[in-house]
Amino acid sequence: MLLARAALRLGDVVGARTLLAEGARLARRLPDAPVLDAWLEAAWGRAASFSATALLGPTALTTAELRVLRLLPTHLSFREIAGRLHVSANTIKTQAHAVYRKLDASSRTEAVMHARAVGLVDAA
Repeated sequence: MLLARAALRLGDVVGARTLLAEGARLARRLPDAPVLDAWLEAAWGRAASFSATALLGPTALTTAELRVLRLLPTHLSFREIAGRLHVSANTIKTQAHAVYRKLDASSRTEAVMHARAVGLVDAA
């Protein structure tokens, strides 16, 4: 399930679904595991949500954009994010604006909300 979640965060919906199917197959061997069943159900929900969003969205996020997106909820400035990622502030600004566009958001807060809704960043 952890690998499936990582695959979703990287935009690999097919890989995530394959991993979830394998997890479900293995979970059938444990008939008395309600917590595992709940985790699998939640993971399938995230995969379905991500799939729908991916179909509606223009393009997948690049690796660089995902790195920036991961730091957007921290409230660090673009300059501080740039320092952590060892790139220029202008690069971060460009990547952040690409994230906003791809998530159909008009602000940093809205981008974070959309990303949380599809499981790209952890809920607060």
